[in-house]
Amino acid sequence: MPCALQGRMADLRKVLVYSCAFVGTLASNAILALIPELRGFFDASTAEVLLSISFYMVFFALFSLFTGSVSDLIGRKKVLIIGLVVYSAGCALTVFADALPLFYASRAVQGLGFAFVQPVLVAVLGDVVGPGDEGRTMGWMTAATAGGITLGPLLAGYAAAVDWRLAFAAIALVTVILALLIFALVRLPAARTRALSARSLQRNMALAGRRRGVIMLSFTGFIHMLVWIGTQAFASDSMGQEPFLATPEVIGEVLAFAGLCSIAASRLGGGMVDRFGRYRPVLIGNTIMVTSLVAMSLYTPTIIAYAAFLAVFAVGSAISWASYLTLTVDLLPALRGTVSSMFTSMGFVGGALAPIVLAPVQTAVGTSMVHLVTAGLCSMIFLTITLVIRDQKNCPAS
Repeated sequence: MPCALQGRMADLRKVLVYSCAFVGTLASNAILALIPELRGFFDASTAEVLLSISFYMVFFALFSLFTGSVSDLIGRKKVLIIGLVVYSAGCALTVFADALPLFYASRAVQGLGFAFVQPVLVAVLGDVVGPGDEGRTMGWMTAATAGGITLGPLLAGYAAAVDWRLAFAAIALVTVILALLIFALVRLPAARTRALSARSLQRNMALAGRRRGVIMLSFTGFIHMLVWIGTQAFASDSMGQEPFLATPEVIGEVLAFAGLCSIAASRLGGGMVDRFGRYRPVLIGNTIMVTSLVAMSLYTPTIIAYAAFLAVFAVGSAISWASYLTLTVDLLPALRGTVSSMFTSMGFVGGALAPIVLAPVQTAVGTSMVHLVTAGLCSMIFLTITLVIRDQKNCPAS
Protein backbone atom coordinates (compact mmCIF):
# COMPACT_ATOMS: atom_id res chain seq x y z
CA MET A 1 0.00 0.00 0.00
CA PRO A 2 1.43 3.47 -0.94
CA CYS A 3 2.68 5.52 2.00
CA ALA A 4 0.16 8.33 1.37
CA LEU A 5 -2.75 5.87 1.42
CA GLN A 6 -1.39 4.22 4.57
CA GLY A 7 -1.28 7.62 6.22
CA ARG A 8 -4.87 8.41 5.26
CA MET A 9 -6.06 5.03 6.56
CA ALA A 10 -4.26 5.62 9.87
CA ASP A 11 -5.90 9.04 10.14
CA LEU A 12 -9.32 7.51 9.40
CA ARG A 13 -8.81 4.92 12.10
CA LYS A 14 -7.87 7.62 14.59
CA VAL A 15 -10.91 9.75 13.75
CA LEU A 16 -13.28 6.81 14.16
CA VAL A 17 -11.57 5.77 17.40
CA TYR A 18 -11.98 9.29 18.78
CA SER A 19 -15.61 9.32 17.61
CA CYS A 20 -16.34 6.03 19.39
CA ALA A 21 -14.75 7.33 22.60
CA PHE A 22 -16.84 10.48 22.33
CA VAL A 23 -20.15 8.66 21.79
CA GLY A 24 -19.38 6.04 24.42
CA THR A 25 -19.12 8.58 27.22
CA LEU A 26 -22.28 10.45 26.19
CA ALA A 27 -24.66 7.91 27.71
CA SER A 28 -22.44 6.98 30.64
CA ASN A 29 -22.41 10.54 31.96
CA ALA A 30 -25.78 11.87 30.74
CA ILE A 31 -27.74 11.07 33.88
CA LEU A 32 -25.62 13.44 35.99
CA ALA A 33 -27.75 16.33 34.70
CA LEU A 34 -30.95 14.29 35.03
CA ILE A 35 -30.83 13.40 38.72
CA PRO A 36 -33.70 15.77 39.71
CA GLU A 37 -35.70 14.74 36.61
CA LEU A 38 -35.21 11.01 37.17
CA ARG A 39 -36.10 11.30 40.85
CA GLY A 40 -39.49 12.64 39.82
CA PHE A 41 -40.04 10.34 36.83
CA PHE A 42 -39.34 7.13 38.77
CA ASP A 43 -40.50 8.48 42.16
CA ALA A 44 -37.09 7.49 43.50
CA SER A 45 -34.45 8.83 45.87
CA THR A 46 -31.12 10.28 44.79
CA ALA A 47 -29.37 7.11 45.99
CA GLU A 48 -31.70 4.94 43.85
CA VAL A 49 -31.03 7.08 40.77
CA LEU A 50 -27.27 7.05 41.36
CA LEU A 51 -27.40 3.26 41.63
CA SER A 52 -27.88 3.22 37.85
CA ILE A 53 -24.27 4.41 37.60
CA SER A 54 -23.21 1.30 39.47
CA PHE A 55 -25.20 -0.96 37.13
CA TYR A 56 -23.42 0.59 34.15
CA MET A 57 -20.01 0.48 35.79
CA VAL A 58 -20.25 -3.06 37.19
CA PHE A 59 -21.10 -4.63 33.82
CA PHE A 60 -18.52 -2.47 32.09
CA ALA A 61 -15.82 -3.37 34.60
CA LEU A 62 -16.61 -7.10 34.63
CA PHE A 63 -16.55 -7.62 30.86
CA SER A 64 -13.86 -5.09 29.96
CA LEU A 65 -11.45 -7.22 31.99
CA PHE A 66 -11.46 -9.71 29.08
CA THR A 67 -12.44 -7.85 25.91
CA GLY A 68 -9.06 -6.27 25.19
CA SER A 69 -7.44 -9.68 25.53
CA VAL A 70 -10.07 -11.15 23.19
CA SER A 71 -9.12 -8.49 20.62
CA ASP A 72 -5.46 -9.53 20.98
CA LEU A 73 -6.54 -13.02 19.90
CA ILE A 74 -9.27 -12.57 17.27
CA GLY A 75 -8.74 -8.99 16.07
CA ARG A 76 -9.86 -5.51 17.12
CA LYS A 77 -12.49 -4.82 14.45
CA LYS A 78 -14.81 -7.72 15.24
CA VAL A 79 -14.84 -6.99 18.97
CA LEU A 80 -15.33 -3.28 18.38
CA ILE A 81 -18.38 -3.70 16.13
CA ILE A 82 -20.03 -6.16 18.53
CA GLY A 83 -19.58 -3.67 21.35
CA LEU A 84 -21.03 -0.74 19.41
CA VAL A 85 -24.13 -2.72 18.44
CA VAL A 86 -24.78 -3.84 22.03
CA TYR A 87 -24.15 -0.35 23.39
CA SER A 88 -26.64 1.08 20.89
CA ALA A 89 -29.22 -1.53 21.93
CA GLY A 90 -28.78 -0.52 25.57
CA CYS A 91 -29.39 3.14 24.74
CA ALA A 92 -32.49 2.18 22.77
CA LEU A 93 -33.77 0.11 25.70
CA THR A 94 -33.46 3.16 27.95
CA VAL A 95 -35.99 4.95 25.77
CA PHE A 96 -38.62 2.38 26.81
CA ALA A 97 -37.69 2.28 30.49
CA ASP A 98 -40.84 3.16 32.46
CA ALA A 99 -39.68 1.78 35.81
CA LEU A 100 -36.42 1.64 37.73
CA PRO A 101 -35.74 -2.10 37.15
CA LEU A 102 -35.89 -1.67 33.36
CA PHE A 103 -33.83 1.51 33.63
CA TYR A 104 -31.19 -0.39 35.58
CA ALA A 105 -31.27 -3.19 32.98
CA SER A 106 -30.77 -0.72 30.12
CA ARG A 107 -27.81 0.83 31.89
CA ALA A 108 -26.32 -2.63 32.41
CA VAL A 109 -26.62 -3.37 28.67
CA GLN A 110 -24.92 -0.06 27.88
CA GLY A 111 -22.07 -0.96 30.20
CA LEU A 112 -21.78 -4.42 28.66
CA GLY A 113 -21.60 -2.97 25.15
CA PHE A 114 -19.07 -0.29 25.94
CA ALA A 115 -16.91 -2.90 27.69
CA PHE A 116 -16.27 -4.31 24.19
CA VAL A 117 -15.37 -0.84 22.91
CA GLN A 118 -13.21 1.21 25.30
CA PRO A 119 -10.26 -1.17 25.91
CA VAL A 120 -10.09 -1.97 22.19
CA LEU A 121 -10.01 1.72 21.25
CA VAL A 122 -6.87 2.30 23.31
CA ALA A 123 -5.25 -0.83 21.84
CA VAL A 124 -6.10 0.27 18.28
CA LEU A 125 -4.34 3.58 18.86
CA GLY A 126 -1.33 1.72 20.21
CA ASP A 127 -1.29 -0.35 17.00
CA VAL A 128 -1.34 2.59 14.60
CA VAL A 129 0.61 5.34 16.40
CA GLY A 130 4.27 5.85 15.56
CA PRO A 131 7.05 6.23 18.18
CA GLY A 132 7.26 9.65 19.79
CA ASP A 133 3.64 10.51 19.03
CA GLU A 134 1.96 8.45 21.76
CA GLY A 135 1.34 11.28 24.20
CA ARG A 136 -0.25 13.60 21.63
CA THR A 137 -2.48 10.81 20.34
CA MET A 138 -3.59 9.79 23.82
CA GLY A 139 -4.21 13.47 24.54
CA TRP A 140 -6.66 13.53 21.63
CA MET A 141 -8.22 10.32 22.96
CA THR A 142 -8.65 11.94 26.36
CA ALA A 143 -10.10 15.04 24.69
CA ALA A 144 -12.64 12.92 22.78
CA THR A 145 -13.67 11.20 26.00
CA ALA A 146 -13.93 14.56 27.74
CA GLY A 147 -16.04 15.81 24.84
CA GLY A 148 -18.55 13.05 25.46
CA ILE A 149 -18.52 13.78 29.17
CA THR A 150 -19.11 17.44 28.32
CA LEU A 151 -21.97 17.05 25.88
CA GLY A 152 -23.64 14.10 27.64
CA PRO A 153 -25.02 16.11 30.56
CA LEU A 154 -25.59 19.16 28.34
CA LEU A 155 -27.57 17.16 25.76
CA ALA A 156 -29.52 15.37 28.48
CA GLY A 157 -30.20 18.57 30.40
CA TYR A 158 -31.72 20.30 27.39
CA ALA A 159 -33.51 17.15 26.22
CA ALA A 160 -35.18 17.01 29.65
CA ALA A 161 -37.10 20.16 28.73
CA VAL A 162 -38.99 17.97 26.22
CA ASP A 163 -38.33 14.36 27.28
CA TRP A 164 -35.16 13.06 28.92
CA ARG A 165 -35.29 9.89 26.77
CA LEU A 166 -34.59 11.84 23.57
CA ALA A 167 -30.89 12.03 24.47
CA PHE A 168 -30.56 8.24 24.61
CA ALA A 169 -32.44 7.80 21.33
CA ALA A 170 -29.99 10.16 19.59
CA ILE A 171 -26.97 8.36 21.06
CA ALA A 172 -28.32 4.98 19.87
CA LEU A 173 -28.68 6.29 16.31
CA VAL A 174 -25.19 7.83 16.15
CA THR A 175 -23.63 4.64 17.54
CA VAL A 176 -25.23 2.51 14.82
CA ILE A 177 -23.86 4.87 12.17
CA LEU A 178 -20.36 4.57 13.64
CA ALA A 179 -20.56 0.77 13.64
CA LEU A 180 -21.54 0.79 9.95
CA LEU A 181 -18.67 3.14 9.06
CA ILE A 182 -16.12 0.97 10.84
CA PHE A 183 -17.49 -2.17 9.19
CA ALA A 184 -17.40 -0.65 5.70
CA LEU A 185 -14.30 1.53 5.71
CA VAL A 186 -11.74 0.47 8.31
CA ARG A 187 -9.05 -2.19 8.14
CA LEU A 188 -7.20 -3.00 11.32
CA PRO A 189 -4.07 -5.12 11.88
CA ALA A 190 -4.66 -8.87 11.72
CA ALA A 191 -4.95 -10.82 14.96
CA ARG A 192 -1.98 -12.81 16.22
CA THR A 193 -4.05 -15.97 16.28
CA ARG A 194 -7.62 -17.14 15.75
CA ALA A 195 -7.50 -19.50 18.73
CA LEU A 196 -9.84 -18.01 21.30
CA SER A 197 -10.17 -20.09 24.43
CA ALA A 198 -10.36 -19.73 28.18
CA ARG A 199 -6.77 -21.00 28.36
CA SER A 200 -5.45 -18.39 25.94
CA LEU A 201 -7.25 -15.60 27.79
CA GLN A 202 -5.94 -16.87 31.10
CA ARG A 203 -2.41 -17.02 29.71
CA ASN A 204 -2.52 -13.41 28.51
CA MET A 205 -3.97 -12.21 31.80
CA ALA A 206 -1.31 -14.10 33.74
CA LEU A 207 1.52 -12.66 31.64
CA ALA A 208 0.28 -9.11 32.14
CA GLY A 209 -0.49 -9.70 35.82
CA ARG A 210 3.12 -10.66 36.53
CA ARG A 211 4.20 -7.09 35.84
CA ARG A 212 4.02 -4.97 38.97
CA GLY A 213 3.69 -1.90 36.79
CA VAL A 214 0.53 -3.25 35.16
CA ILE A 215 -1.02 -4.04 38.55
CA MET A 216 -0.14 -0.64 40.01
CA LEU A 217 -1.34 1.20 36.90
CA SER A 218 -4.65 -0.68 37.15
CA PHE A 219 -4.93 0.30 40.83
CA THR A 220 -4.19 3.91 39.83
CA GLY A 221 -7.10 3.75 37.39
CA PHE A 222 -9.29 2.36 40.20
CA ILE A 223 -8.52 5.30 42.49
CA HIS A 224 -8.79 7.90 39.75
CA MET A 225 -12.21 6.75 38.55
CA LEU A 226 -13.58 6.40 42.10
CA VAL A 227 -12.55 10.01 42.72
CA TRP A 228 -13.81 11.21 39.31
CA ILE A 229 -17.25 9.57 39.42
CA GLY A 230 -17.71 10.37 43.10
CA THR A 231 -16.91 14.04 42.52
CA GLN A 232 -19.09 14.40 39.43
CA ALA A 233 -22.09 12.51 40.85
CA PHE A 234 -22.28 14.19 44.26
CA ALA A 235 -21.40 17.62 42.89
CA SER A 236 -24.31 17.26 40.43
CA ASP A 237 -26.68 16.26 43.22
CA SER A 238 -25.40 19.06 45.47
CA MET A 239 -26.04 21.69 42.79
CA GLY A 240 -29.70 20.62 42.57
CA GLN A 241 -30.26 21.17 46.30
CA GLU A 242 -29.83 23.94 48.89
CA PRO A 243 -28.24 26.44 48.68
CA PHE A 244 -27.83 26.33 44.88
CA LEU A 245 -31.17 24.81 43.69
CA ALA A 246 -29.87 24.56 40.12
CA THR A 247 -32.11 23.25 37.32
CA PRO A 248 -31.06 20.30 35.11
CA GLU A 249 -30.15 22.81 32.39
CA VAL A 250 -27.84 24.72 34.73
CA ILE A 251 -26.27 21.52 36.04
CA GLY A 252 -25.64 20.46 32.45
CA GLU A 253 -24.06 23.82 31.67
CA VAL A 254 -21.75 23.62 34.71
CA LEU A 255 -20.63 20.11 33.76
CA ALA A 256 -20.22 21.23 30.15
CA PHE A 257 -17.95 24.09 31.21
CA ALA A 258 -15.83 21.65 33.21
CA GLY A 259 -15.73 19.34 30.20
CA LEU A 260 -14.60 22.11 27.84
CA CYS A 261 -11.76 22.90 30.23
CA SER A 262 -10.94 19.18 30.29
CA ILE A 263 -10.81 19.02 26.48
CA ALA A 264 -8.32 21.88 26.35
CA ALA A 265 -6.23 20.32 29.12
CA SER A 266 -6.20 16.93 27.36
CA ARG A 267 -4.17 18.32 24.48
CA LEU A 268 -1.88 20.04 26.95
CA GLY A 269 -1.46 16.81 28.91
CA GLY A 270 -0.65 14.82 25.78
CA GLY A 271 2.01 17.33 24.78
CA MET A 272 3.47 17.23 28.28
CA VAL A 273 3.75 13.43 28.09
CA ASP A 274 5.74 13.59 24.84
CA ARG A 275 7.94 16.39 26.15
CA PHE A 276 8.47 15.52 29.82
CA GLY A 277 7.73 11.80 30.00
CA ARG A 278 4.97 9.87 31.77
CA TYR A 279 5.71 10.79 35.40
CA ARG A 280 5.70 14.58 35.65
CA PRO A 281 2.26 15.16 34.05
CA VAL A 282 0.66 12.84 36.63
CA LEU A 283 2.30 14.74 39.49
CA ILE A 284 1.07 18.04 38.10
CA GLY A 285 -2.43 16.81 37.26
CA ASN A 286 -2.91 15.02 40.55
CA THR A 287 -1.77 18.05 42.55
CA ILE A 288 -4.37 20.13 40.73
CA MET A 289 -7.08 17.56 41.50
CA VAL A 290 -6.29 17.37 45.22
CA THR A 291 -6.12 21.16 45.56
CA SER A 292 -9.43 21.73 43.79
CA LEU A 293 -11.23 19.04 45.82
CA VAL A 294 -10.09 20.65 49.07
CA ALA A 295 -11.23 24.04 47.76
CA MET A 296 -14.66 22.62 46.77
CA SER A 297 -15.05 21.34 50.32
CA LEU A 298 -13.94 24.44 52.19
CA TYR A 299 -14.97 27.40 50.02
CA THR A 300 -18.05 27.37 47.75
CA PRO A 301 -20.10 30.49 48.55
CA THR A 302 -21.78 30.57 45.12
CA ILE A 303 -22.50 28.13 42.31
CA ILE A 304 -20.02 30.09 40.17
CA ALA A 305 -17.21 29.33 42.62
CA TYR A 306 -18.33 25.70 42.79
CA ALA A 307 -18.34 25.46 38.99
CA ALA A 308 -14.87 27.03 38.81
CA PHE A 309 -13.36 24.53 41.24
CA LEU A 310 -15.07 21.65 39.41
CA ALA A 311 -13.53 22.90 36.15
CA VAL A 312 -10.06 23.04 37.72
CA PHE A 313 -10.57 19.49 38.98
CA ALA A 314 -11.44 18.39 35.42
CA VAL A 315 -8.26 20.03 34.09
CA GLY A 316 -6.07 18.10 36.52
CA SER A 317 -7.86 14.84 35.72
CA ALA A 318 -7.35 15.28 31.97
CA ILE A 319 -3.63 15.97 32.33
CA SER A 320 -3.14 12.82 34.40
CA TRP A 321 -5.34 10.63 32.18
CA ALA A 322 -3.28 11.28 29.04
CA SER A 323 -0.26 9.87 30.86
CA TYR A 324 -2.19 6.82 32.11
CA LEU A 325 -3.35 5.91 28.61
CA THR A 326 0.17 6.27 27.21
CA LEU A 327 1.52 3.95 29.91
CA THR A 328 -1.25 1.48 29.10
CA VAL A 329 -0.03 0.97 25.53
CA ASP A 330 3.72 1.06 26.14
CA LEU A 331 4.18 -0.97 29.35
CA LEU A 332 3.69 -4.27 27.52
CA PRO A 333 3.17 -3.66 23.76
CA ALA A 334 2.74 -7.33 22.82
CA LEU A 335 -0.31 -7.51 25.10
CA ARG A 336 -1.54 -3.92 25.01
CA GLY A 337 -5.14 -5.08 24.56
CA THR A 338 -4.88 -7.15 27.73
CA VAL A 339 -3.21 -4.33 29.67
CA SER A 340 -5.85 -1.89 28.44
CA SER A 341 -8.55 -4.29 29.62
CA MET A 342 -7.06 -4.59 33.09
CA PHE A 343 -6.58 -0.84 33.45
CA THR A 344 -10.05 -0.02 32.13
CA SER A 345 -11.79 -2.71 34.16
CA MET A 346 -10.20 -1.67 37.45
CA GLY A 347 -10.93 1.96 36.70
CA PHE A 348 -14.61 1.30 36.27
CA VAL A 349 -14.75 -0.93 39.32
CA GLY A 350 -13.70 2.21 41.15
CA GLY A 351 -16.38 4.19 39.34
CA ALA A 352 -19.01 1.59 40.18
CA LEU A 353 -18.08 1.66 43.85
CA ALA A 354 -18.07 5.45 44.10
CA PRO A 355 -21.80 5.95 44.78
CA ILE A 356 -21.88 2.96 47.13
CA VAL A 357 -18.78 3.98 49.11
CA LEU A 358 -19.40 7.71 49.23
CA ALA A 359 -23.21 7.85 49.67
CA PRO A 360 -22.98 7.07 53.42
CA VAL A 361 -20.43 9.89 53.80
CA GLN A 362 -22.76 12.35 52.09
CA THR A 363 -25.76 11.18 54.11
CA ALA A 364 -23.89 11.47 57.40
CA VAL A 365 -21.91 14.70 56.97
CA GLY A 366 -22.66 16.19 53.54
CA THR A 367 -21.02 16.67 50.15
CA SER A 368 -18.19 18.80 51.55
CA MET A 369 -16.84 15.78 53.41
CA VAL A 370 -17.18 13.68 50.24
CA HIS A 371 -14.77 16.08 48.53
CA LEU A 372 -12.28 15.82 51.42
CA VAL A 373 -12.44 12.02 51.36
CA THR A 374 -11.84 11.91 47.60
CA ALA A 375 -8.93 14.33 48.00
CA GLY A 376 -7.35 11.90 50.43
CA LEU A 377 -7.89 8.98 48.07
CA CYS A 378 -6.44 10.97 45.19
CA SER A 379 -3.26 11.56 47.17
CA MET A 380 -2.53 7.82 47.01
CA ILE A 381 -1.82 8.17 43.28
CA PHE A 382 1.47 9.92 44.04
CA LEU A 383 2.72 6.58 45.39
CA THR A 384 1.13 4.23 42.86
CA ILE A 385 2.36 6.08 39.79
CA THR A 386 5.89 6.20 41.25
CA LEU A 387 5.83 2.40 41.44
CA VAL A 388 4.56 2.16 37.84
CA ILE A 389 7.37 4.33 36.49
CA ARG A 390 9.96 2.46 38.53
CA ASP A 391 8.75 -0.84 37.08
CA GLN A 392 8.87 0.58 33.56
CA LYS A 393 12.50 1.56 34.03
CA ASN A 394 13.45 -1.80 35.53
CA CYS A 395 11.58 -3.87 32.90
CA PRO A 396 11.76 -2.16 29.48
CA ALA A 397 8.83 -2.85 27.16
CA SER A 398 9.14 -5.86 24.92
